[in-house]
Amino acid sequence: MSVNILKSLLGRLKTRRKYRRNFPIFFSYSVSYSVKMASDYNDNSKLHLPESDKNKLFLSRLSLASKSGTWLALPLVNKSVWTSRYRVYFKLNLRNGCLSQKPQGGIANDIKRFKVLQFTDVYYYPNYLPSNGLNMFTFRLKRGERLKYRSKKIHSAIAVEVGGADSFQHFVQDCLPLLSYLSNEEIIPKGAKVILKNPMSSQSAIYFLLNSLFPQLDFYFPEENSSLSIENLFVPHFYPRNYVWSLPRPMFSSMNSVIRSKFNSEIAPNKIVFLHRGKNRMRNLANPEYFRDYLSEFAANQNLDLVWIDTSSTNISDISRIVGEARVVLGLHGGNMYNLIFAPKDCLVVELVPSRNLDSVANLAIALGYQYLPIPLNYDKSDEEVAIPLSEFGVMVDVIKNTLKV
Repeated sequence: MSVNILKSLLGRLKTRRKYRRNFPIFFSYSVSYSVKMASDYNDNSKLHLPESDKNKLFLSRLSLASKSGTWLALPLVNKSVWTSRYRVYFKLNLRNGCLSQKPQGGIANDIKRFKVLQFTDVYYYPNYLPSNGLNMFTFRLKRGERLKYRSKKIHSAIAVEVGGADSFQHFVQDCLPLLSYLSNEEIIPKGAKVILKNPMSSQSAIYFLLNSLFPQLDFYFPEENSSLSIENLFVPHFYPRNYVWSLPRPMFSSMNSVIRSKFNSEIAPNKIVFLHRGKNRMRNLANPEYFRDYLSEFAANQNLDLVWIDTSSTNISDISRIVGEARVVLGLHGGNMYNLIFAPKDCLVVELVPSRNLDSVANLAIALGYQYLPIPLNYDKSDEEVAIPLSEFGVMVDVIKNTLKV
């Protein structure tokens, strides 16, 4: 028994979440770009709390909702450390219904500078580090190594291989802002290949965004278990660390400007858009027909049109057009909510978040300048089905209506 326990402990130690560097600290390199860019996620003026004159259910439920896995700031040493302990996500003062501090969304707040490092004559290994680690990038750099297989030779490239960015939601949150900033600031060297993680077969929306927003860039998607021999490699780096999920806000501003230049609708916002998840492994809406009828009546009373989009089967081009005309974007927490990036300025994003094992798009929506309203429902993030009691429909609609008046 003791041997099995020891093996179990060693296994957990080996696979525990930890930050790993992409290259040894003694690597020689030069800095081709450097700018002060502090992380600042303390402005929550666009975060609205779910108050209602009739019922305090949502506000009290939100005050107890917690999340496992966040960056914990240590002000005395000016560092962030990762904690897997559950922490209250929205710390509220229930006496006045105000937020007492920023949402605990896993954001490291000690980034001070952004640099682009230039390496010469290096071997590049894609997908080397685990995507569920704490480091933003998953590639690894080595020098002078005898390779077991032939490496593809590249003259010039810039590495934007972000962990998890082979899926739409993590591409939007963790990769697209960085890529937009690099493009906007003209940091990408002329003729350099842009190395990205190869999207999963079901994630064609990523190709749509790349082709629509960056037709001038030459993208390269390395295969698994491959290696590259690169003469001049440019690597983005954040000081003090390449924290996952912690891009500085200026990069989201760049993403906003890039998307607006392509998808800006000339039609005044006149829709309530519900981003339906369709049939999924988790978080399937149990009573969509009742909710749809309720939302349709509410939309009519607000002189708005309800558009119900099944994001699992609707073309991304159609989604971008419809969401671009939205006054309100609404949906259950999940990858579907990341279509909010197409919404017009000052759109109200309403997310039906889990009250147990909470997660949200709060930081993304706020960083992009949207009004954001979380409404907590009685479900866990891993639940297969989400049932909304009929008694909560009216309260939910009142909360949204009151927020639209603000």
